Amino acid sequence: MGNLEYKVLDKGFVRLVDFMGGDEAVVLSARVSYGRGLKGEEQDRKLINFLLKNDHGTPFEHAVFKFHVKCPIIVTRQWFRHRISCITGDTQLWFDFPGLWTGERKHRVYKMTVGEFYRKWHEGAHPIPHWRDREVQIHIPVRRRLQQMQLRCVNEQTQEIETTQVTDVVQSGEKDVFQITLADGKTIKTSREHRFYTTEGWQTLEQMIGLELKSSGLASMSKEAVVYTNGEPIWQSASWLRNQRTRGASVTEIAQSAECSYHTIRKWLKKHDLQFNPEETRFAGKHIPWNKGKTYQLQPRTFSAEHLTAIRKARSGPSSNFWKGGVTPRKDMVFLNRWRSRIYARDDYTCRLCQRRGGKLHAHHVVPVWADPSLACDLNNIVTLCVDCHRQVNGCELEYAEQLTGAPIPQVIRAAKPPRASHRFVAKPVKVVKVEYLGKEITYDLVVSGPHHNYIANGFVVHNSYNEISGRYTEYTDEFYMPEKLRVQAKTNKQASEFTEIPNEKMLIGLIEQAYTDVYAIYKQLLEAGIARELARTILPQGLYTQFYWTVNARALMHFISLRADSAAQWEIRQYAEKLALIFKEKMPWTWDAFVNLAWKGNNPVIKPMA
Repeated sequence: MGNLEYKVLDKGFVRLVDFMGGDEAVVLSARVSYGRGLKGEEQDRKLINFLLKNDHGTPFEHAVFKFHVKCPIIVTRQWFRHRISCITGDTQLWFDFPGLWTGERKHRVYKMTVGEFYRKWHEGAHPIPHWRDREVQIHIPVRRRLQQMQLRCVNEQTQEIETTQVTDVVQSGEKDVFQITLADGKTIKTSREHRFYTTEGWQTLEQMIGLELKSSGLASMSKEAVVYTNGEPIWQSASWLRNQRTRGASVTEIAQSAECSYHTIRKWLKKHDLQFNPEETRFAGKHIPWNKGKTYQLQPRTFSAEHLTAIRKARSGPSSNFWKGGVTPRKDMVFLNRWRSRIYARDDYTCRLCQRRGGKLHAHHVVPVWADPSLACDLNNIVTLCVDCHRQVNGCELEYAEQLTGAPIPQVIRAAKPPRASHRFVAKPVKVVKVEYLGKEITYDLVVSGPHHNYIANGFVVHNSYNEISGRYTEYTDEFYMPEKLRVQAKTNKQASEFTEIPNEKMLIGLIEQAYTDVYAIYKQLLEAGIARELARTILPQGLYTQFYWTVNARALMHFISLRADSAAQWEIRQYAEKLALIFKEKMPWTWDAFVNLAWKGNNPVIKPMA
């Protein structure tokens, strides 16, 4: 493949990194149902024309481009409304459930569908009646809280389950959707281009199973695939235990690394047939026991006060091997049980939300204990709710806090943060056993932060459609977009601009350059003062250059060019769309001609048929 690269703007570029398929792949995909291949250029071109003219877009998804792009942030904000790697709205995102108490079990999962997450991200919480006027519905913004939720992901170096955070969620439109089923029963619905973490690395659904879709709507797989899923405790992982055995670790060392008992490791080594043989465990031939030749004699023993205290401590409460429980580790529960009846009486046995009196009642913390432990035993923070309302509020406590108390949420409360896991989990490989075509559905895509741009959905490890430089992990360089000429706001279109003569234009461009210099100097000062990169970057302007990789199929690329190469699009992104069009034209000339003649409705002299 030729290394196609075009310079864009003053410091940007578009580079084709990889390309799969082409015009022939589109033709073969369209004819696969009939068992016929290529028929010569003339008939194959006619078929491509027919597909575009009649809006049969699926065959064009078999040609995939991978671009490396460098552009200003103002361009990326428009660019990434176009996604191909998508999942359906009923797919569940897996978050680590926030836990505060040290005695609680860790690695509890909290699930939220992508559709619900998208609605809350863009619209806010469920509309609730105002506490003074119940006919007034209010939406409480929750995007900041959603950004703080710990979404599960996989460390691609260690295979361990970690967490990341969502930075954006978008609706990608209606797409062909396929459902795959694993040997353990997990299922997920995605587009054919969505990438999964497999034992062979990152692969699209189409690549990993050899996806074929016939005209009858029957989908089939021609390859076996093993994908990574949510995970299992590290000591249960056969691959991890095998790696530990290979590097020569003893049972004790493996147990210490996995943070579990010696006997747990022995059990799972046996399950995976990885036991140590006698030759590996016996002492070397010249080993001398530490107690060889030594003797001892018991003497009367006098216990000191400190020793007696240590014995009592080891034999009392949870430290004792005879301990059977019986004492709650949560002080607030003892307080609630003592004051519950008085709380109900204070509220006249009436639910604070629905105003219904009587029935089965619950005592509810308005500001949750995990958000502010100091309010756990504050009677003013505990209200009466009926069973149905308590179930409705559960999991959305902060969204209802203002309505229940009539006062704004205290600013001092902290967001829920999951504790450090008591046990390490690693991704678990599971075999794909089935694929089905489900038709077209509305799809969504997420953008996550961190060095590993993946997340766990329905138990599968899935990927973004692009990777961008993260300002949380790397320091931005002082590369900013400097326009050669300025534009003024169009008088007839509030969303458009136009080139014209501007008085003192050079002076105004100089002001832009000076602003860049000043802001970047402050950014460096913040970093040198120890301010976190993720916070220091908030002052950087939209003209800052960033880089990302973008994977897109021919169908989505034509849609992108249709919108962003048109004269109505912003001038900066139009320059990038024109360069993408040139690469598309060179790699898929038949499809390009059909696109320009049959699908292109815009206005741009660069978009023209092959000569």
